[in-house]
Amino acid sequence: MAIPSLAMIPSGYKDGKVYSVLPSNGDGDFTFSRGSNATRVNKDGLIETMPLELGSELITNGSFATDSDWTSVNNAGTDTGIESGYLRIETDGAFTQASQNDVTTSGKKYKLVYTILNSDNGSLGLITDGNITSLIPSSVGTHIYYFTAHSTSFVLKRYSGTLNVEIDNVSVKEVLSGYDLPRLDYSDSSCPSLLLEPQSTNLIEYSEDFSQWSIFDNTTTQANYGITPDGTQNSFKIASSGAVNDFIYKSLSITPITNYTISFFIKNIDSQQTEFFNPSQNKIIINWNGSNIQSITSGATYESFGNDWYRITATSQSLSGGSLVVRFYPSTLSASSIELFGYQLEQGSYPTSYIPTQGSAVTRLGEISVTQTPPSGIINSSEGVFYAEMSALSNDGANRYISLSNGSTSNRVVLRFNSSNEISGFVVSGTTQASFSYDVNILNKNKVALKWKQNDFALWVNGIEVGTDTSGVPPINLSLLRFEDGADNGQYFYGKLKEIKIYNTVLTDQELASLTS
Repeated sequence: MAIPSLAMIPSGYKDGKVYSVLPSNGDGDFTFSRGSNATRVNKDGLIETMPLELGSELITNGSFATDSDWTSVNNAGTDTGIESGYLRIETDGAFTQASQNDVTTSGKKYKLVYTILNSDNGSLGLITDGNITSLIPSSVGTHIYYFTAHSTSFVLKRYSGTLNVEIDNVSVKEVLSGYDLPRLDYSDSSCPSLLLEPQSTNLIEYSEDFSQWSIFDNTTTQANYGITPDGTQNSFKIASSGAVNDFIYKSLSITPITNYTISFFIKNIDSQQTEFFNPSQNKIIINWNGSNIQSITSGATYESFGNDWYRITATSQSLSGGSLVVRFYPSTLSASSIELFGYQLEQGSYPTSYIPTQGSAVTRLGEISVTQTPPSGIINSSEGVFYAEMSALSNDGANRYISLSNGSTSNRVVLRFNSSNEISGFVVSGTTQASFSYDVNILNKNKVALKWKQNDFALWVNGIEVGTDTSGVPPINLSLLRFEDGADNGQYFYGKLKEIKIYNTVLTDQELASLTS
């Protein structure tokens, strides 16, 4: 087998880069951009938020060991300030806060960590970008919250209503890098895939803290019950008396007559039947056989995450009224309970990777720029082979491109999931010289190779030559490898990539069969 001139087998990364295997001197590394944090399934099978590079501690006296360094502003009759080694924020009025100056820089991103020792579960706020008060978690426990600063001041305050919380161990550090870390995902193999997803927002404001959900009838919640799919003791035990109206719920405003997807992680304790509402407000039933799912209502699916955890998914169209009540029933047959983690509601026709929330909706930005400008000799415009092992995230009818081009759509070599849910490959030199499509299950990993040379074009898929063309000319001036249509017009490749290779000479049929098998 010939040696490729460029090979990317996801194995290493740094901020803004995906390493190539060939060339090994860095000339083949891919530049990468997302601009937000995101999760993946790591090599240990755990859901992991991509690690961030953080700056030094910016808060002085975050342990409240002394009555200093913090400024408190109180309404009459309130009791806000440092007492007995913690910060109390207590108010029933409109303006009570605790702050430090010269902490942050406007427009920069920061990681806030703090511990709530005692709480009335009132609404705690943080001043963030735009000089607005953002709702942050106020339940007992340690919380992490990422924010963009509005000024040099760090301000904790009442958000609304009454509030009485005791806060300790406040830490603020600047996020120096990490939002552009590529995700090497191990969810379907011991070898990683490069995971590329579109922008999505988890509309559930508390995806892990179900004490913040509303409770109907005799449902109860218990925090920190068991080990969750992220490896921490962070599950909620949700228990029911077995009555038909024992449920927890969240009410949301959404776009009418639009596809939404609900997903969550669940582990059975002793329930026989669990129910939830899909975005169409129809009931979905999960029947249990011990720790295993026996059956689930049509229109919903499940995926095992190990240790008896499952991720449940249901997609449907929202109703015309523009409102949604997300309901979850731990059991409707008898007094019993389940473990719950990571509830997500997002607009779209399929679930994306988990987006944690802690008091507000959170948006994960899409991977919008994965590019490579190889040095001279890596891409041979007159002949070559373009190979990828890839899978789609959904049969959503969208065109998803990987291309070699000269920066335009007039000269390019393209591998694509097309809107007909096929794999296609085509070569353009002024006009289309060769074009092939092949019907496969695009959700599976498919090995695809497109060969081009004057009067010699072919597409190979999974060990089979599926199309040939013996008339046409090759493109000219190929210089860019992009995960989009070749001219920066969007139609980004969203899916999973196990491997990309470029050969600067054509391969034999035997080599192409071996490469794609």
